[in-house]
Amino acid sequence: MRQSARLVAAALASLAIVAALSYAEGLSGQNPALALLSTALAGIVAGVLVREALAAAVGAGIGSLAGHGIAFTQGLLLWNPLAQQDIVVFRVMLSALTVVIAAGGGFLLRPRAVQQEEIGAGEEVPPQKSCPECGSVVPSEAIYCPMCGRKLEEIES
Repeated sequence: MRQSARLVAAALASLAIVAALSYAEGLSGQNPALALLSTALAGIVAGVLVREALAAAVGAGIGSLAGHGIAFTQGLLLWNPLAQQDIVVFRVMLSALTVVIAAGGGFLLRPRAVQQEEIGAGEEVPPQKSCPECGSVVPSEAIYCPMCGRKLEEIES
């Protein structure tokens, strides 16, 4: 799946999760567990779908804000530990937490090729040999072992 399609999928999945669990939260009498579950689940799903930190964060942020917006405009009674007039602020804070979770998940689940590229995989490794004294791996052109000091000239690669 292309990156833009993954971003859209993350936004739609986050929207669906946040809207559905916000609706359940409103029906259950402002259950804080549902608010936190929607935050974590939307972030995790976005991270899994996109597998790249920035795109996962953007998709989760858009979907989460839209889901909270829909719930708010529908007049659902949502959990809010702050003063009632600050519910929008609190829901934006939950959306920000969703973004952080999605970015973390996207970073951890990024494709293996990207991970290897970041650590320099694919670079040519110079020829090496082992020291017979201590077993350390040393460059093939080394005359002495850097770990134990044994002379290595007579050792063949």
